[in-house]
Amino acid sequence: MVAAVLAGLSLLSLLTCGYLAWGSRRGGAGEAPGNLLGEEPAAGAPRSQPHIIFILADDQGFRDVGYHGSEIRTPTLDKLAAEGVKLENYYVQPMCTPSRSQLITGNWVTGLIDIVLIRVLSKGCPAFMRWFSHVDGHREFRLSQHPHSFSIALVTLQTMTNFTTVSQKLFRDTSSLIHKNRVALKQLKQQLSRETKLDPDKAVLHVIRAVAFLGKVPWSGMEQLYQIHTGLQHSIIRPTQPNCLPLDNITLPQKLKEVGYSTHMVGKWHLGFYRRECMPTQRGFDSFFGSLLGSGDYYTHFKCDSPGICGYDLYENDNAAWDHDNGIYSTQMYTQKVQQILASHNPRKPIFLYIAYQAVHSPLQAPGRYFEHYRSINNINRRRYAAMLACLDEAINNVTLALRKYGYYENSIIIYSSDNGGQPMAGGSNWPLRGSKGTYWEGGIRAVGFVHSPLLKNKGSVCKELVHITDWFPTLITLAEGQIDEDIQLDGYDVWETISEGRRSPRVDILHNIDPIYTKAKNGSWAAGYGIWNTAIQSAIRVNHWKLLTGNPGYSDWVPPQAFSNAGPNRWHNERVSWSAGKTVWLFNITADPYERVDLSARHPEVVKQLLRRLSQFNKTAVPVRYPPKDPRSNPKLNGGVWGPWFKEDEKKKKSDKSKGANKQKKIKKKKKKANRKKGQSFHCRSHLAEWESLKVTSARQNSGSVLCVLNKCAMRFAINVETKLSSTATAKEISEERATPLLIIDVHNNPVLEEVPVGFQYTPR
Repeated sequence: MVAAVLAGLSLLSLLTCGYLAWGSRRGGAGEAPGNLLGEEPAAGAPRSQPHIIFILADDQGFRDVGYHGSEIRTPTLDKLAAEGVKLENYYVQPMCTPSRSQLITGNWVTGLIDIVLIRVLSKGCPAFMRWFSHVDGHREFRLSQHPHSFSIALVTLQTMTNFTTVSQKLFRDTSSLIHKNRVALKQLKQQLSRETKLDPDKAVLHVIRAVAFLGKVPWSGMEQLYQIHTGLQHSIIRPTQPNCLPLDNITLPQKLKEVGYSTHMVGKWHLGFYRRECMPTQRGFDSFFGSLLGSGDYYTHFKCDSPGICGYDLYENDNAAWDHDNGIYSTQMYTQKVQQILASHNPRKPIFLYIAYQAVHSPLQAPGRYFEHYRSINNINRRRYAAMLACLDEAINNVTLALRKYGYYENSIIIYSSDNGGQPMAGGSNWPLRGSKGTYWEGGIRAVGFVHSPLLKNKGSVCKELVHITDWFPTLITLAEGQIDEDIQLDGYDVWETISEGRRSPRVDILHNIDPIYTKAKNGSWAAGYGIWNTAIQSAIRVNHWKLLTGNPGYSDWVPPQAFSNAGPNRWHNERVSWSAGKTVWLFNITADPYERVDLSARHPEVVKQLLRRLSQFNKTAVPVRYPPKDPRSNPKLNGGVWGPWFKEDEKKKKSDKSKGANKQKKIKKKKKKANRKKGQSFHCRSHLAEWESLKVTSARQNSGSVLCVLNKCAMRFAINVETKLSSTATAKEISEERATPLLIIDVHNNPVLEEVPVGFQYTPR
């Protein structure tokens, strides 16, 4: 019961669902019906809340826009940017999933208790972390989202805290921090009142004391929560992985719906779909039309993850969009869908349109007519890429024309961004920046971006202030007249005044990432990191003008335009630097050296140390990476030939008559065994421990007995270390009786271990 209560800390997701039908038609890159040029806006004054159109391109290189000197023509993008504000110090993440997750969610600090639990249990019971890292992938990381895992963690955590004391100052400081998070606190108390007989205010004291137990939580380092707190800090979400955007994260469309917006998504999702709750329509969008995966054929919409694992990937809301499988190029088809949405919506009501084009991600495909201007490009990949980008530019022109025709434009904000840097092997160019997609060099994370809107004050300007993709969340909610509690901390900052009026950016740093499971640098060490940081770990951070990289930052060449003169990027044309053997730390002044040509780590060791300490501070609040192995149930052959949700909560409840009978016999034996036990006798779990040591856990529910034995043993060891006078053979119940600690006993899965473990306590300030 207590576990269920505390689960309320992160139950903040608002589920919405909608449907919007449309008819398909052929044409150019989403040509709107009729001649849109010169059309007058539809009658009716728009509301004060602006229409928000966020256009996200896929894998567009930093150089691959006309105003950055590209040979590829992008007249629409050039014109929109020239009349708006160009973002020339704008950062994203180096790959698809991380950028999209940081755009669409604010990473609310309601995961604080989860972080604290993990840190306490890591310190007091390493066995728990070894167990938890093997929990089947269909479970989200957030402990508080899963009462079965959460209750097990609380058993150990609260047993440990029963034998510790907390100073009044520490308790007071922690209490202040918890109470600042008013949204989580309110929902926790509501859950307590609804599901228990406990006094909500007293129950909150239990939580505060558990948090205060840490003593040295770096609260100051938690003002900004990055992907290291979502478990998505490694790579992308693969099609066969049981993984998705954490369900307890409130999303941008959910916040916009709260203030009256109609929310629609068209294009590439790539934030996980293994269960229905992960789908776009369950994360705040009224309608969704597009693909769930990271890539696929532009015409057939099929995707093969590996030989024999292939399926269809085009959705309308929660169902496969077979009716729209007409062989239309996806860039054009998505634009047509956007036009249909605009035509059917009332422009007097605010709309949020998230258009995530598949282009210019591989496979490199484009309609023939877009190759006309690029026959002279010898490199076949670059030529195809150029045609794809030309089609994308035309599509965006048709979107803006539709905004004018249907009466949205004058009260609209159009934001354009790439999700990461370009991939030279797939035709993309980041010149003159270093590196490529998937790396933490500037070529992987510095993106094309601009804002176009009649609402801008400084139109036709260039913004060189620091902006990150996480900043869109608070910026757009504020513009939409939404509410963000000033005490709730987010990743991003409201940068509208920075963009619109040319003011200084409130952002001074960016944690690009810390990836603890990426291939370690062979020569990295704690010594190379001055004992502050293990430089074998891939990480990157920006603070003011300084940027630090450690570990293996990825492909580090500069790829100039002449490298595309042949059939493929010729590395002989690339500019390469042979670093001294064993190098695992780089420091650059990005303001003075945006191309990362002069490493300053040897000249400024004190700056290196400062940034390493900042990395270490962030890392103390990180959660384990969620990167589960592939699930065979994901095979589209098992789902009607379609990529889609495959995990269902009730699958384990479906049992044959034979298995039911077997379970009944087990329950009878268990009941007899329980009756034969003497009152106060310690549950002997040595056999369970032996079982657990070699166990690959597949379900917290199935193996709770074994895990509880391990955690109970950890708790006892901790308690004994604190109270040296206690006997090593004492049970949890005997220890608690000796301490005269009032107990609140709950029963999870009728497990006898829990009869001897205190899972609640009362706290009286001293």
